[in-house]
Amino acid sequence: MFQLNAQEQAKADAIIVKSVNALKSIYSIEYEVVQEKNHELRPNINATFICSKDENVEDVAFGKVMVIAKGNIEQNGKTEEFAFSYDGDQFKYNKGKKFKKVLNTPAKNLVISYLMPFVYSMNVLPYTKNSYASKSTRYEYLGKEQYNGEQCYKIKASILKNGQKKVTYTQYWYIQCDNYLPIGLTNKAFTQKINITALNKEYPKTVFNINP
Repeated sequence: MFQLNAQEQAKADAIIVKSVNALKSIYSIEYEVVQEKNHELRPNINATFICSKDENVEDVAFGKVMVIAKGNIEQNGKTEEFAFSYDGDQFKYNKGKKFKKVLNTPAKNLVISYLMPFVYSMNVLPYTKNSYASKSTRYEYLGKEQYNGEQCYKIKASILKNGQKKVTYTQYWYIQCDNYLPIGLTNKAFTQKINITALNKEYPKTVFNINP
């Protein structure tokens, strides 16, 4: 049976609630993210993101958000550029110098399949969906720690299955102490380090288009 220290769980739950509320107050964010592999089958990825919430757009995998991302992916000794965007109408994806795809009526399963799991995971979901995980997740406070140059709360997230009796997956969030925004995530597959460069800026729709 999975058990947590009640006091540490209560601390973690309070931090998560404050973080979710902080995320809800954001209507746009720009950040750089470095994803380093913790498993040989995962790639290393560097990317920049701009996300802007818009209740009038469809959720095609990112929440009700317009997004643009550009970066590079290194795997098996090769490095390749990639970029994708969603402006509320079209989803566009570029990979390398030749592959370009445009979806005029983007469906969630197609969007994720083009991005592939390791590229899709670059989208830090709390910044778009205001959620860390499902109801089957239990959080534990592990104290404060310097992470990527910032003082952070370290939170252990245990994802439970089988009637909430067995932990099937564990990951660790790093949430800034001063503003409760997440700037790091690590699990058995990868480690993400996030550098927030702008908050609550106004962006025209034209920004979210990799191939104008």
